[in-house]
Amino acid sequence: MFQRLTGPGKDLRPQRPTVTLFGAELRALRESRGLSQSALGRRAGLDHSFISRLEAGGRQASREVVERIARALGLDDAERARLLHRAGYRADVTLDAAFEAALVALERVLADETLAYERRARLARLVQELVVLSREAS
Repeated sequence: MFQRLTGPGKDLRPQRPTVTLFGAELRALRESRGLSQSALGRRAGLDHSFISRLEAGGRQASREVVERIARALGLDDAERARLLHRAGYRADVTLDAAFEAALVALERVLADETLAYERRARLARLVQELVVLSREAS
């Protein structure tokens, strides 16, 4: 009855801090709509125990799962974008998977406070230089 969603895109899955942020956001959205984990699971076609693990930060959600949950919760565009972001995904779906993977990886590196600030700042400057170069080439 329930489908386990795995496959391509595992490298896009967020690290633990993002999972925790996603879980908290998911719980807040679910509760604001007065839904139990079981009710949300039924609407999204997911097991209630999976919803519980997502909220607790014990599991990571694929983009497809986040989209299913967003539809089940009836989220507007802003809420959907925020939930996708909390799960470590970009909201605009026009990018192909390779570009999305690169952007998600870059965002994680720039947000990783375990890396020295100087290294993150240097990377940010390099990205800014690449943007300028790409505009000059157009």
